[in-house]
Amino acid sequence: MKKLTRESIRKLIEEEIKTLLADDALFKQRDLPGIVPPDGTLDSHKGSSYMAKKQLAKISQYAAELYDMINDNEQIEDWKESHIAQIADDIEEVYGSMRFKNS
Repeated sequence: MKKLTRESIRKLIEEEIKTLLADDALFKQRDLPGIVPPDGTLDSHKGSSYMAKKQLAKISQYAAELYDMINDNEQIEDWKESHIAQIADDIEEVYGSMRFKNS
């Protein structure tokens, strides 16, 4: 039996996140394609939401990687904390607006 290491668990989680991003299971209320198409590219998306979806996929990837980089109880620089807080506020504001618009 293969021993699960921290690295192997992270790899499994990363693979699962990639699967979820390409799966319509992300969108419970509507049948929409995942954020990333099965071929892993975003270039095939045409239309007004193309850039936003590409940027959201990048944000999702970087956020997951940053989450892994920051250890529990690690003190990070104030400017980094400030940027993360601002990004969280901005995403929450857009999410709230989109959710309200689509209800």
